[in-house]
Amino acid sequence: RSDYESALNAYERTVGTDHASYAAALHNLGGLDRTQSTVDETLTVVDRLRLNESAAVRFEGALRVREAELGTDHPHSVNSRSSLGVAMAAAVLGRYRVEAEAAAKAEAEAEAGGGGGGGLR
Repeated sequence: RSDYESALNAYERTVGTDHASYAAALHNLGGLDRTQSTVDETLTVVDRLRLNESAAVRFEGALRVREAELGTDHPHSVNSRSSLGVAMAAAVLGRYRVEAEAAAKAEAEAEAGGGGGGGLR
């Protein structure tokens, strides 16, 4: 990760944030975020969601630069657009999982607290 971030910072300093090389480094960081979100088994559901949201932001930035520099139909632009779609879909699924996990926890806590609700007193 640090090498990708170093490359991104170097491109920002030397060629600026509207250059195709900067977009490539940004796209690579998005890919790293997506990969980590799927293979790192130590991550929580919230951690995975954050990584997918980060990936979407990075892919969107790369797409903006690539479309401006290379055109909308260039293979690199298409790749960033596709990667953005995948990251956005994963983030939506991640939000669902976070909400489902919170609902299950609340239900378990209610049951453990003796809530059953309908008994006679």
